[in-house]
This record gives sequence, C-alpha cells and structure tokens, in this order.
Amino acid sequence: MGDKLMAFTWGYWGWGESTPELVGAFDEVEQSRGWRPPLFVDVRAKREVRATGFRGAAFENLLGHARYRWMPGLGNAAVATGRGPMRLNRPQDADDLLELILRHHDLRCRVVFFCSCESPWGAGQCHRQLLATTLLERARSGGVSLWLQEWPGEALSAQGALFSIPVPPGTLRSLVSGRRWVMTEGRPKADLLGVPIGSLVSLEEGGNSRLASICPPRLVNGRWKLQLFVEDEVGRTRSALLEEARSRRTELVLESRRS
Repeated sequence: MGDKLMAFTWGYWGWGESTPELVGAFDEVEQSRGWRPPLFVDVRAKREVRATGFRGAAFENLLGHARYRWMPGLGNAAVATGRGPMRLNRPQDADDLLELILRHHDLRCRVVFFCSCESPWGAGQCHRQLLATTLLERARSGGVSLWLQEWPGEALSAQGALFSIPVPPGTLRSLVSGRRWVMTEGRPKADLLGVPIGSLVSLEEGGNSRLASICPPRLVNGRWKLQLFVEDEVGRTRSALLEEARSRRTELVLESRRS
C-alpha cells in the first residue's frame, strides 16, 4: 500500500478477552509494513458492553490517550437511542476523524476506526460502512485522496498458496466434515497475522496437503487459530477457490475504497 493515505475499518467481536495480544498483533503487522503502531479510534455510540477488554474505558486504559480516541458522535444513533434507522450521531464529526488520519499519516501512524461488529463477517452490514462512505465524501469534497479498507487490508493475491502451514493430525479430515477452525503452532508471525482476508494457504499434515482460503489468525481460548473464509469442498481447484474468495470479499465490502 506504500505511502498513500490509508485508514482501516475493523470490528473487535471475539477479541474481548485478549486485547493485549490483539494490540501486539496490530503493532507487529504495521511495523512490518514500515509504519508505527496504529491509532485506534472507537466509533461506538456506547462503551457499556459485555466484552471485558472493550468495556467502558478498558481499551483506552490499555493503550493510553496517545493511541486511543473515543468518538461517539460517529456511532450509530440507532444504538444510542434504541430506535430509528442506522445513522451517525453527528456526521460532521467525520471531519475530525479525517484530520486525525491526516495528522497521524505525517507521523507514520495509520488509523484503525472500529466498533464491535465482527470482522470480516459483519463488515458489510455494520455502521462503519456508513461512516466510511461519509468519510470518503468529506475527503473528496476537501480534495483529499483517501483509501479505506477493512483491516488488515491489502489485495488478494492471484498467485498460489502464500504460506505452507503445519496443522495437527486429523485437521484435514475434520475440514471435510465441516470444521471451520484450524489450530496453528504457536504465535503466528507478522506476515500471517496480516494476511489479506481470503488468502490461499496450503495446510500441511504429514505427507498430505490441502488448499484453504483463510481469515487472519485469531486468539481463541488462549490458542491461535485460523478460520476458513471459504467453506472447504473436496476437489475444488485453486482458481475456483480464489474466485469464491474474491466474490465473498466483494459481498462483505472488504475491498479498498477511494475518495
């Protein structure tokens, strides 16, 4: 993505008990791309939630003011009031978010604006898409070239498997029977933590292997796991798997958008 003005959307569902590890993963990925650790902008209307790590000021206290902002004006007013259609509390606050993105870009620090809706599965229907559209309109009207994309960003590679990943015995058989989570061996490195959503990998078990389209790793009950992005089907070719991943990325609004 080079040095173009880029910010990310994201949803934290599933990470509520693992925020230190979450922040460490984001930081490692951004630093591997030549950027400083990101600024997190909380665009929830409310912070009274079940997820321990995001309840009240918990995430703010973990990061400190230098790396966290809460902007409830960019939250979904329907959540704040409990009625009406999806809409931003104060759409004009998008100007303040754009200013943060511009200012931190000069500091080699990119912005991740987030809410609770799960990434990537909730991305397409979440109010962060409404915010993204508003933000891009504000950037366009101000002559600012801004790119937005669901974290961790990047385009889906048209090549073969990006990684060969060893998996525990029985994994390949379990995928055929409908399992969608794959255990990894230890903490993944930055290149896998920041893998584009839907990327193809080769799952290696003994002398057998299987192509899979995956989401970036997630810490689940203390263990790092990969979730399939496209359901496993016996005999599916690489091109068919890649085509399905691309189609799903479009459906979920995961591709980059520009002002």
